[in-house]
Amino acid sequence: MQALTRNALVALVLVLVPLEASAVELYGDGCWGISCPPVYVVDPPVIVTQPTVVHVVSEPVVVEETVVETVTVEEHVLGAPKLHPPVDVEVDAGVGMWIVPKLKEKVNLSYDVRLSLLVKSVIMTLSMNIVPEVEWDAGTIDGTSCARKGNLYLFGMGFGYRWNKKGHFHPEVGVKFDGLALDRKDGKTVYAFGIGGTAGLMADFPVAYGSIMGGIQAEGHYHVWHQNDFFPPRGTFALMALLGYKF
Repeated sequence: MQALTRNALVALVLVLVPLEASAVELYGDGCWGISCPPVYVVDPPVIVTQPTVVHVVSEPVVVEETVVETVTVEEHVLGAPKLHPPVDVEVDAGVGMWIVPKLKEKVNLSYDVRLSLLVKSVIMTLSMNIVPEVEWDAGTIDGTSCARKGNLYLFGMGFGYRWNKKGHFHPEVGVKFDGLALDRKDGKTVYAFGIGGTAGLMADFPVAYGSIMGGIQAEGHYHVWHQNDFFPPRGTFALMALLGYKF
């Protein structure tokens, strides 16, 4: 009787459950000694959701690059140190005293022009000196004397050394090789060859481009060879004041 009552309840449950629900079939274990009808257990409904795909459209990103150029402006300041080129060029002109023994006038006015190349502290110079209207006594065969006049020209090439390149005052010494020409007023031109030495002090005044140069220079000459009737005699001495420009 109990078995029939249990079976009736199970049948009632099966009628009331919706048809869409899924079921699992269960079988009895025969504990009551009778054939039990299959038992159905209702599972809850399964809801399946589809994932939603969202497409995000982003605007393109524009990257602007700014190129900054650096321009270096060099300012030229008076007295400021400058970068020295490998070779400096210097042009000088000057005037001074030319002292020649045995001339009527012991001191003669002379003019000097020179062009110099400086490589570090070594200086090479091309120079020209003019001593106009020199006058001397020329002896004659009978022992009398007569005055002669002429213009003396010296063309020299010198090599020297200049100290304190980066400073404002530059002592310098050097040697020279001279070719001399005496243009006599009443006769032919005669020539001589000599050697000499120089010593001086130059001052450097920097400007925007280059330097203004000024200084004094002493020169001594000795004529190792000369033609007949060449004056002045072998030894001469000069003292010059110079003014120039160094590039």
